[in-house]
Amino acid sequence: MIKKEQVQVKIMERRMNGAPFIFNLYNRQNEDMVREVGTSLNKISQITPGGVLVFFPSYGLMNDYVKEW
Repeated sequence: MIKKEQVQVKIMERRMNGAPFIFNLYNRQNEDMVREVGTSLNKISQITPGGVLVFFPSYGLMNDYVKEW
């Protein structure tokens, strides 16, 4: 059983350089943003004990991002 003290929910709003992530239809295939999402998740996962769980709005988008990474 997972205790609520073990869970923290965050929305990744900003890139590593402080610029906002803009997750909209026009940017979903933006190569720079896709790479920055991967880089950010990589850095977050390195400092998060127990790992991370990432939600995508669709399997198709998740597959596209994973393929690019």
